[in-house]
This record gives sequence, structure tokens and C-alpha cells, in this order.
Amino acid sequence: MFSRMRLVYVAMLLAYMGSLVASDFQGDALYALRNMLNASSSQLSDWNQNQVNPCTWTNVYCDSNNNVISVTLSSMGFSGSLTPRIGVLKRLSTLSLQGNGITGEIPVEVGYLLNLQNLDLENNRLSGQIPPSLGGLRKLQFLSLSHNNLSGPIPESFANLPSLIRVQLDSNHLSGQVPAKLFQVPTYNFTGNDLNCGTNFSLRCASSSNNTGSSNKSKLGIIIGVIGGLIGFVLFGGVLFLLCKGRRKGYKREVFVDVAGIQFSFLNRVDLWRPEGIPICILYNNSASVPIVLII
Repeated sequence: MFSRMRLVYVAMLLAYMGSLVASDFQGDALYALRNMLNASSSQLSDWNQNQVNPCTWTNVYCDSNNNVISVTLSSMGFSGSLTPRIGVLKRLSTLSLQGNGITGEIPVEVGYLLNLQNLDLENNRLSGQIPPSLGGLRKLQFLSLSHNNLSGPIPESFANLPSLIRVQLDSNHLSGQVPAKLFQVPTYNFTGNDLNCGTNFSLRCASSSNNTGSSNKSKLGIIIGVIGGLIGFVLFGGVLFLLCKGRRKGYKREVFVDVAGIQFSFLNRVDLWRPEGIPICILYNNSASVPIVLII
């Protein structure tokens, strides 16, 4: 009985040690990334090289098997470069490093992350060419490399990315022909480069969906303007109504009121009239051919 319990204990210990070993290479890769990004002592301070499992580290997310699936380090002020060791994170689905000052080239090893679905490296200072190895990321849905210093052509291997929903390569120094398959992606932007969009520039370098945000803002502005105008008109009419009603008592058949000094300066005359006992306020404007009539 005792020996059986000891065997169970040893088996559990071996399984635990195996999970530590599996987690160790992930922790080493992430710690190398931290160092290459020139993180300060106050940045990612809990990324401890002596702590084997990185799943408790800031901005690192794992699945139930302790596989790192997401690393999000956006807008943290990093100025270093990317480490090739990032390529060992085989289960990684999201890598977001946008909004930093990262320099250097995109490592070829990023193309080894075969489960990657979201790669966001925009708004950095990355240079060199886009590695063709990225064309092997067949699960990739969102790719953003915009606002960098990338040069050279868009790899032809990008035509082999069947899952792409959005590709942003704008504002770089890219040149050459855009692979035709990329124009079938629902949302794309290749502007701000020296790229040939279609044969003899026959295609748009940005999909219409890229302008959806600004279009919605314009529509919202128009709606707000219309509603504001209607509210102003109703308030203005209410003030005029009260003005005419306040002058009902003690009026003669026709009363002329000069309102040039009032804020409603476009009115030249206000007449109060009671045909058959119904008081009416008539507002005159020299520039209008038809007076405004209010029944009080």
C-alpha cells in the first residue's frame, strides 16, 4: 500500500516537473524579449527569470495547459528590438507591440508562430523588409505593420494567407506590386508607400471600409446639428409665443412693437389682432414676403 502511494507521488512529481520544463522555455523567451526591448526596472517588473511559469506575468495570457497564447505590450515606451526567440511560442495567437519605439527588423522566426491570429506591430520604427516567412501564418486574421520604416516589396507569400480579415501596411517605404490576392481582403490599406495597386494603378490602395469611422463621425455630426437646430427653433418659437401672449392684455385693434433692440432683431413689427375674439400675433420681417402668424 505504501509503495503504491509512493509511485503515485513520484508520477505526480514527474508530471509537475514536466510542466515546469515546458513552461521554462516560454519564460526564457519572454524574458529575452523583455531584455531586448530595453525595459526599465519598473516595466514588467514581475517578469522574473527565476519564476519558471510565465502565466502569472503582467500582460501574458495562457490557456489551461499553461501555453502562452497572448502577449500584449502596447504603448509602453519600449525602444529596443525584437528577439528571434519569440518564435518558440508555438501556441501564441496574439502578439501586440504597437505604439512603442521598437527598431530593427522583424525576425524571420515570427513566421514560425503557426497559431498566430493577430500580429500588431504598428506605430514603431521597424526597418528592413517584411520577412516572407509571415506568409506561412495561415491562421493570421489581423496584420498591422503600418507607420514603420519598412522597405522593399510585399512578399508574394502573402497571397497564401487565406484567413486575413484586415491588413494594414500603410505609411512605410514599401515598393513594387501589391499581390492581387490582398485586394480580396475585406479591409486593407497600402497607402503612404510607393506601391503599385493593381495593373497600372487600376485598384484602390485602401478599401472603402477604412473610411467607415470617419464616415460615421460625419453622419453623427449632421444628426447632432439637425437635432440642435430643431431644439433651437422650438425654443425660439416658445419665446415668441410668450412674448405675444404677454402683450395680449390692454391692446388695441392693432399694436406696433419695435423689437429692433431685442435679440430677435430680424423682426420689424409685432401686431396683436383679435378677429372674432381669437387673439393672433403677427410677426413681420422686411426680408420675408410672408409674415409669421401665431394663434394665442
